[in-house]
Amino acid sequence: METQLKRLALVVEGTTGLAHVILDALGRDDPAYDVILNHDGLEALDYLLCRGAYARRDTHIMPCVTLIDLALPPSDGLELLREMRAHEQTKILPVVVFSSAAEHPQVDAVYAAGANSYIGLRPGFEPFEESIRQVAHYWCVVNDPPPPL
Repeated sequence: METQLKRLALVVEGTTGLAHVILDALGRDDPAYDVILNHDGLEALDYLLCRGAYARRDTHIMPCVTLIDLALPPSDGLELLREMRAHEQTKILPVVVFSSAAEHPQVDAVYAAGANSYIGLRPGFEPFEESIRQVAHYWCVVNDPPPPL
């Protein structure tokens, strides 16, 4: 009998307050997946590519979805997405980009760079939390993930 590994969602969010909102939303229902938080694009790439502080991480365990804030420090989420799509190990991983900004001038660029989905600002935190929960549930529970590369 094959043991199924618990899936994980990667959240890349540099704003502590919003990161807590997202982590609370994802952890509220005792989900079937773990959540990993990275605070910037460089840390996320290190995690995904198993380098630096994550060099000993199991390379076969990849996120079922990566949730990226468009407004990441020091470079933006769009740059992280482009970097992910440029690497063999991460080019097919599901990526959802979100923005808490009222303006969405880069939506076309986000999809052109290879995002699977985009979540924009919704009035209040509850609709945003529910959107994040639904997206993570779809990618980590409903969807069959791609095979490891």
